Amino acid sequence: MRHGPDADATALATLKLTPNALVYDLVYNPMLTPLLASAQRAGAAVLGGLSMLVYQGAAAFEIWFDQPAPVDVMTRTATEAMQARES
Repeated sequence: MRHGPDADATALATLKLTPNALVYDLVYNPMLTPLLASAQRAGAAVLGGLSMLVYQGAAAFEIWFDQPAPVDVMTRTATEAMQARES
């Protein structure tokens, strides 16, 4: 995770990944973590943690407000905010 003790480290030996693998990193900051970048280079499909963050927020929204969360708006806003931070 950005600003963590070893922000450039990855805990997975990506040399063993195959193109039919999916690597899901729950970390969302940065959006493309060292783990995901390494997995992409190995040909694996990747999924970052921003969607989990958004859906956790959506679940809380629905509990608090007793109405469906605007997940599309939340996803777009979170993505734009993270991209702005990374540029």
